[in-house]
Amino acid sequence: MRIFTISCFLVFNAIFIKANEYIDSLVSQLSVSQKVELLFIQQPDKHIPDSLLLANQYPIFAIRKGKTDALELSFPSEYTIRTVHNGRLINRLFASELKERKRRGYAALAVSVTGKGAQLYIGTQMNRNPQEQLRIIDFPVDVYNALMLKAKYQIEPRKEPVNFQFKDLGLPALDIWKTTEQPVGGLNDFMQSNWLYWESGSSCKQQVEEAVDLGLISEDMLDMKVKRILRLMSSRSYSGNEEDNSNILTLLREQVYRSSIAIYQRANIFPIVHLDTVTISIHNVSDSNVDEFHKKAKFYKSNQHPKKGNSHIHFFLCDDAKKLDVTRLVEADTTSVHAYNVLVYAGNIKQYELSGTVDNIDAIVMMPEYNKLSWGLLAQAVFNGINVDGVSVLHNYLGRNAFNRVVLSKNRIGFKQITAGNLPVDSVAKIDSIVNDAIRRNATPGAQLIVVKKGDVLVQKSYGHHTYQKRKKVRDDDLYDVASVTKLAVTFPIVMQLYEKDILDLDATLDEYIPEIDTTDKADITIRELLLHQSGLTSYIPFHTNAIEQKSLGTRSLYSRHYTRLYNIRVDTRLYQNRAARYRKDVFANEPDSIFSLRLSQKMFMNENYVDSMYATIYAASLHKKEYRYSDLGYYLLQKIIEKEVNENLDSVFYKQISSRLAGGRLVYCPLNTFSADDVVPTENDLAFRKEQLHGYVHDQGAAMLGGVAAHAGLFSNAGDLAKLTQMLLNEGNYGGWQFLKPETIGLFTKTSNHGNRRGLGVDKPELEPSKNSHVSKLASSSSYGHTGFTGTIVWVDPEYELIYIFLSNRIHPRAYNKKLIELNVRTQIQDVIYNSLKY
Repeated sequence: MRIFTISCFLVFNAIFIKANEYIDSLVSQLSVSQKVELLFIQQPDKHIPDSLLLANQYPIFAIRKGKTDALELSFPSEYTIRTVHNGRLINRLFASELKERKRRGYAALAVSVTGKGAQLYIGTQMNRNPQEQLRIIDFPVDVYNALMLKAKYQIEPRKEPVNFQFKDLGLPALDIWKTTEQPVGGLNDFMQSNWLYWESGSSCKQQVEEAVDLGLISEDMLDMKVKRILRLMSSRSYSGNEEDNSNILTLLREQVYRSSIAIYQRANIFPIVHLDTVTISIHNVSDSNVDEFHKKAKFYKSNQHPKKGNSHIHFFLCDDAKKLDVTRLVEADTTSVHAYNVLVYAGNIKQYELSGTVDNIDAIVMMPEYNKLSWGLLAQAVFNGINVDGVSVLHNYLGRNAFNRVVLSKNRIGFKQITAGNLPVDSVAKIDSIVNDAIRRNATPGAQLIVVKKGDVLVQKSYGHHTYQKRKKVRDDDLYDVASVTKLAVTFPIVMQLYEKDILDLDATLDEYIPEIDTTDKADITIRELLLHQSGLTSYIPFHTNAIEQKSLGTRSLYSRHYTRLYNIRVDTRLYQNRAARYRKDVFANEPDSIFSLRLSQKMFMNENYVDSMYATIYAASLHKKEYRYSDLGYYLLQKIIEKEVNENLDSVFYKQISSRLAGGRLVYCPLNTFSADDVVPTENDLAFRKEQLHGYVHDQGAAMLGGVAAHAGLFSNAGDLAKLTQMLLNEGNYGGWQFLKPETIGLFTKTSNHGNRRGLGVDKPELEPSKNSHVSKLASSSSYGHTGFTGTIVWVDPEYELIYIFLSNRIHPRAYNKKLIELNVRTQIQDVIYNSLKY
């Protein structure tokens, strides 16, 4: 076949000749019929349903209406693509898709962008603007209309385009490629495009030849189009060594689906900044499974009943317009003065389908294509976990109904929804193996893990059970006693805020804040030295054992290195407590009253006046040389200073200034005041002090003796809410629209401050000398910071990698002397895997 010969010759020899001269010469020798032959793409044999054939020779992959394949996500439909307000992203998607299809033997893609026919991409010749690509149209329908007039009524066709109505057309090919309810594919489109679509058996080619003969299409225009097509065909690459980019392609598809989401509102609902003064409820108005929306929404904000004075948002989830229950929307609970109805719709909703509901909603969040990601993405869109800038095809209609388009910038943690965007599968498997091995070896009964990269959760997992009895599995929402991570999560941000307000001076001495300390050797210790752990304060004071009734011991000591019938309470490796020890009755009681008001556990209460004795003990304790020595005592003093300066309890300050604005409802002290015991993971069976299983009460004895609220310990949390707090730090103090801290403040407090002391002001840092054993991965950058906790926890932030790593466990269950988690180096091993994964 002559066309075949011409095509092959051009493909294999164009690089050796002057293609333009040759093409000009060739076209001059072609008949009109041969030229027209080159214009058409025809439908292939039914045995090849996913491709078209160009000029009977070149395989084209047709993804115009979306395509399901082996990747995790289908190719977005034209309807989705048309809503994406990001031409560069669409172009990247098409380029990546083309690369993948070329690897599989295709020459081009047939896709659609504008609704005016399919776009055809050949080789790697991609223009910057997708709308400038080569288009396929079904047929110049106004030309067809003119031809029909001549055939039926012997009316001489006009040279200019003819107005037409789509309903009057009968060409079958038009229906196959129809993308909108409006007519497409006129002569002007034909002049701007290159290829026509041809259905086998139709008379399209004959009609184009006739149109040329009649002058409806000039032969010069025909020559120009044919030359352009031949140049494209000659430049097509046949390289069979294309790299498999299926992961990139899957991620690009996800990005397109994310970018297709649009929000319109007529009430001032979005963005939702004040989550602390908003309550929400979620209603499913369809029969589909919306669990993913509930799960993601709960990460940002738990469902709550409307509260007087608060705004309340009713989210109505639907993916089938036939199931929109208008009555249900109207009758939604409006007990709050500021109640709003928000329709969250997954799928292609039409104007007429929305018209019956539009008057009853205050906002609509819409994603034009329903797939497995839809509900998770829509939940993130609602809470600013992703950017939202889509433009609905109903834009004009919604505008006429007083809805304004909303553009939202991501300012909260989001989620990578698909495997290709997460940690490599083998890396997750390694982490699973490390944690499960630790559980198998009784290093901890269970654990939580979260890894956040560039503001998106890569992995969030829970392992094992609350206890070794395996009666309750660990869930992502469960609360752990995070021990000294409290220093990072609570005291650190509060101190920085007070520093910014000039309430705390880092170089001021303690006697400026605590008058009663001025006669002690602690008077000239500075705030900076407390934060750096180089104040000279002793490492630890056992406040609880100081309250033991000495008479109960007789002439015996409290501890022994050997187990005997008398020393039979093990408290550490080769350390046993005297079973005869009794605590002072003027300090501790089994029942609460006005004096014994500080609760240490379920059955133990302390005289609140004893707190003064604890501080007196700190003031009187020996002072060491001012060099690095880790000590909780400095945080007792910081707590006293904070509470005095703001005239408010530490937990109240934290809730008001930090956790409530983060919507961190699971960053709590004394969790049983808010949550049930089922939500809290138990720690030690404390046989030495409180004589009971600790479940919902802080393990640290000193923090317990302060009523469970301390600057050094006492916080309970899950990994998710700690991630919000640390993402705020990583975002230079901003989260959810709140500016909690100035970037320069975080920079000052998180840098290594003193030679020989690795720590920052309130945070731990990597070892300064690489040769030393490290408490964190040696791959962590020097700018990274965080904290570990006695209960088996770690929170680590690495600005250089935009990375957050959080691991929570209750390794001290059932006894605190269990050091297997530390001996197995579990926390650091996991961190090593994460850093090694970042290289790929």
